[in-house]
Amino acid sequence: MKIAELKKIFKRKNWYLTKKELNLLSISDYSIKNFIQKNKIIKISSGLYRWKYLESNENEDLLDIFQIEPTSVLCLYSAMHFYHLSSFVSTKYYIAIPREKWIRKKLENYPVVIKKWTGVYFDLGIDLIKI
Repeated sequence: MKIAELKKIFKRKNWYLTKKELNLLSISDYSIKNFIQKNKIIKISSGLYRWKYLESNENEDLLDIFQIEPTSVLCLYSAMHFYHLSSFVSTKYYIAIPREKWIRKKLENYPVVIKKWTGVYFDLGIDLIKI
């Protein structure tokens, strides 16, 4: 598969594809490794890949975190900075997940502090924002 075709597929899928989706497109594991070596795609988690250069790469880490753990939400310092309520810029992303949720996929490659909250404390004030 040509790189231009692969880029179109990634763009259609919001720049993220799973290993299963790539294999369904007849892209072998060997080809995936070649695309990684050619710096066209990045392995962000086990079985999850992102196109190397997003069109708007301001929040690449944050987008990766939400792809790895879609139930997470920004909280505390990260939320205050996102809404311009504070001039403090944390060196880590603060995310919240429901207390009963267990994160199977690892976020060790990202500067993340995970907070587990329950019930009303988690659901209160969640805004869905398209980035």
